[in-house]
Amino acid sequence: MMKYKGYEAIVEFDAEAEILHGEVINIRDVITFQGIATDRELRTAIKSQNTLLKARFPRTVLTALATAIVA
Repeated sequence: MMKYKGYEAIVEFDAEAEILHGEVINIRDVITFQGIATDRELRTAIKSQNTLLKARFPRTVLTALATAIVA
């Protein structure tokens, strides 16, 4: 979720394309957007994702997932 000047948007990250895209949700019109993710944004997205995964899954599950992805 992103907030800007009183508006809220759902923002998603496409890791394959390395872009951010989203939609403003608290408005009666349809406003969508996309942009290139900077290195800082990419690092922040990866760090957030890793933190979420560590909180939700035990270490053994994460190790198994990482092994499956690499294989």
